[in-house]
Amino acid sequence: ANRLNMSSDEETYFVALVSLAHCKDEKQRQLILAKSISPHVSRPTRDLSIDHYHSVANWICAATIALLDHRPRGLTAEEIAERLDISKFEAEDALDRWVRLDVMGKNEKTHRYTKTSETHVRLNAPESNGALRAFHSSMLTKAAEALDSQKVSERFVGSETFSFDPKDLPAMNKILENAFNQILARAEKGRSKTAVYHLGIQMFSLTKKEK
Repeated sequence: ANRLNMSSDEETYFVALVSLAHCKDEKQRQLILAKSISPHVSRPTRDLSIDHYHSVANWICAATIALLDHRPRGLTAEEIAERLDISKFEAEDALDRWVRLDVMGKNEKTHRYTKTSETHVRLNAPESNGALRAFHSSMLTKAAEALDSQKVSERFVGSETFSFDPKDLPAMNKILENAFNQILARAEKGRSKTAVYHLGIQMFSLTKKEK
C-alpha cells in the first residue's frame, strides 16, 4: 500500500479488501465488511431532536441546507428557488425554518443566507416516527420522478430481489451504513460541489412472517 502512495483511508480500504479476499469464514467476512472498509465523515455533527426535526422534515429543507454546504458567500432565496425549481416562497419558508433552529443566518443587507457552521445536521431518533416516515415517502416520490426526468448518466438506480435469513439483518444494516459512510466521505473530497443529490437505500421484506 505504501508503494502505491495511498492516503490513510485508501490504505485502510485496500488492506480490508486483501483480508476479505483471503478470508474463508463467512462471519469473519461480515465483520471485515462491517468494521474495516468504511471511512467515516470527519465533519462535526449536530443531532436534531424529534421536535426540531418535525419543522424541517421535507425534501426542500434537506436540499436547501445541502446546497449551502461550503458556500461562505451564501445564496439568496431567489437563487435557491431557481436551483431547486421551486417558488421563492417555498425557498424562503425552508430557509426561515433553518434560521429558527440557528443552523442558518440571514444577512439583511444582501438577503443572502449562510450556514452558521459546516456542522453536519442529522436526526437523533432511536425509532421511526411520523415525520421521518413522511420524509422518506417524499424522497421516494422524488426518486420515482427522477426515473423520467433525469438521464441514466445523471443518476444511479439498481435493485435486487433475493431470499434472505432475517437473522442476518443486523449485519446487513452495518454493511449498508458503511456504504453510506463511504459515499459521504467521497463527497466530502469534492472540489466543485455544484449539485445536490439524495442517496436512499431501501431493504425490506416482500413476504409475510411464517406462522
